[in-house]
Amino acid sequence: MVVPAPSPDQLHLEAEIAAPPTAVWRALTEQGALRSWWLGANLEPRPGGEFLALRLDQGREILIEGVVGRIEPPAYIEWTWKQQDWRARTQVVIRLAEVAAGTRVEVLHFGWQRLPADVREDLRAAYEAAWGRRLKALAAFAEGRI
Repeated sequence: MVVPAPSPDQLHLEAEIAAPPTAVWRALTEQGALRSWWLGANLEPRPGGEFLALRLDQGREILIEGVVGRIEPPAYIEWTWKQQDWRARTQVVIRLAEVAAGTRVEVLHFGWQRLPADVREDLRAAYEAAWGRRLKALAAFAEGRI
């Protein structure tokens, strides 16, 4: 489910996953599990750890780099996010909360106002769709469907 962003500077998406928070956390932070649902991604789950991912844009691979900031297993992780062709960094926060059905996952991606105005809205829309796909893949993995 996509929740309307409270400001043009932030994406805010939520999903409920029928798996316990520890299983979702493992899918997010253990390398073998992460690569099972997010091909081309690498995350070192510690403050100062590296985040790397590849994004396809019209057949072109774009490298995304970041650095992990705060981490509170199994409920919270944040890292910076910068495409190789961006001049500014954005920020990603993922929060997990136990709910009756399993886990509520909340993704916040903010800092869009730091990007050039002529590309900001297109990038924000593309990332909103991409995070939606990532949440569906995370759910499929954590629920044992892939």
